[in-house]
Amino acid sequence: MRSRRRALLGAFAAVAALSTGTGGAAALRSLAFSPGGAARAISSALTITGSGQSIICSSTLSLELERSIPKTAGALVGRVTRVEVGRPETCTKTSGIRSLNGFRLELTLPWHVRYQTILGTLPRITGVLLVILRLGWLWDFTDVLGRNFRCLFEPDLGILAAVEAERVRSFRILVGQTFRGRELAPGRCPETFELSGEFRLEPAQEVRLL
Repeated sequence: MRSRRRALLGAFAAVAALSTGTGGAAALRSLAFSPGGAARAISSALTITGSGQSIICSSTLSLELERSIPKTAGALVGRVTRVEVGRPETCTKTSGIRSLNGFRLELTLPWHVRYQTILGTLPRITGVLLVILRLGWLWDFTDVLGRNFRCLFEPDLGILAAVEAERVRSFRILVGQTFRGRELAPGRCPETFELSGEFRLEPAQEVRLL
């Protein structure tokens, strides 16, 4: 828990300078998302990196989004209910990895997506800072020496949803978050991993202050 929190705090600090000013809109206490409900987030290059090795795979997240939330840190924005990852043979890997046996992201579903803060100067929002709680993923691979590694990760993951013309069309994983894994097979997992990528949101969501 402490390591997950440290990773989040470091990532959030990197965007703290963009946090909102009141701009006379302090009385606005809620955020509305339209259309809300079912949505998909699609990435062509979700990347996991550890000990100098990387794997890049396509990924699609199925979400259920709330239509209105209180503008309070920790408010539930939605849930990730399903994850689809490209087949191992379609993923790109670096030279130190001989074979990718599995890259599973559906562990611990559903994942809760919770609000942290908005960026910009109210009433103009430029971004929404969110966190996905206890995301679970398993990296199963064999290195060039024939050693098998099965590493489980369950971090809290900070993400930034960009707002342009009052709409969220994409979000990205915040940089600077590193996570420790848990070994599920003999052999030592890389000490830390990092997850990165940008997702296209379908349909785009209109964001309004209430």
